Amino acid sequence: MDVPVWVEIVSWFCLIWILYIYFFYPFILWVLHSFLKKPVQKNHCELSISFLISAYNEESVIAEKLENVLSLDYPKDKLEVIVVSDACSDRTDEIVKSFSDRGVRLHRMEERGGKIPGLNDAIPTATGEILVLSDANCMYNKESLKALMSNFSDERVGAVNGEHIFLNIRETTVERGVGLYWRYETWLKRMESAIHSNVFITGAMIAVRRELYPENITGELNLDNVLPTCIVNSGFRVVYEDGAVVTEETAKNMREDFRGRVRTTIRGFWFVRYLRKFISISKHPFFVFHLLCRKVFRWLVAPFLIVLFFGNFALCWAGPTYRFCFLIQIFFYLSAIIGFFLNKRKIKFKLFNIIYYFCLINLAALIGFFRFLMGEKMSTWSHASRKH
Repeated sequence: MDVPVWVEIVSWFCLIWILYIYFFYPFILWVLHSFLKKPVQKNHCELSISFLISAYNEESVIAEKLENVLSLDYPKDKLEVIVVSDACSDRTDEIVKSFSDRGVRLHRMEERGGKIPGLNDAIPTATGEILVLSDANCMYNKESLKALMSNFSDERVGAVNGEHIFLNIRETTVERGVGLYWRYETWLKRMESAIHSNVFITGAMIAVRRELYPENITGELNLDNVLPTCIVNSGFRVVYEDGAVVTEETAKNMREDFRGRVRTTIRGFWFVRYLRKFISISKHPFFVFHLLCRKVFRWLVAPFLIVLFFGNFALCWAGPTYRFCFLIQIFFYLSAIIGFFLNKRKIKFKLFNIIYYFCLINLAALIGFFRFLMGEKMSTWSHASRKH
């Protein structure tokens, strides 16, 4: 059976593209890291901080979060704590007010608008030289603020993000999957930071110079993507700090994690849609290319996997190499199905669990991409249930 040459070309292109995104690109980063390191000039630095906590119906964790922040090793006269309540309808506001005698201030939004509109409204009332942005369910290590601030002694640094650790990563499939995925992400962040700047930061721990916080971020966008882009466009670096650690429990199940990834993809593509508003592509072509490789192209891996599968199927009669490759793909996707059923029964089998998680995050990205094409926007959402 003769197969058109273009089918073979497209199949090979898809395979090379997938390998590039997950393996070749990280290798290139590692090589660049070896030759183009730009160390941050760290020194003891105690700038005034406005610590802003975004909260929506967080009555189960907000008291613990505030105790955590107030116990951090940092001069109390240089630490302002503000809880941004996104029109909470539970006891969150009441609990926050009980901390007012300890210097905690409540900034309530009368109508729910999401994390970014809440920050946009609260930041003008903040007085600190540095803004530290955090979520209510994330806990900081005692030395985190000092570790973050030490980077700002380097005048080239505009923002700093810390090490994000997920708890109980060995208990369930989602937790093991997130743990492996996040170790991969953390390694990439270290490489990026050493070369110049992170293109993606975690919303659980962001420290940024107050004057550099952008005013043109709208609710349908993701702060994790937009903020580093704006900082770089302003001529500053976004760096990674290992000494600042934030812990968070993973989503309790795959459904919560899946929804979160769909939401992230939708917001990520809206960011790409408006990219020219936040950065001059002609002035920062390497950073933009880096951003595309690091995130956007990975969000689009699923279509390449689908085309590769059917292209390889059509080429099965073209030779034993193609038949072998197709059998590997069959085994891969069968492993994902087995991983799905093992997860349902809470049975641990690392290989199947990892393959299942890989397929799940790519399916979530594909769904998010199509929902973006349909014009869907997500400014608000209910957080995944977590405990501490």
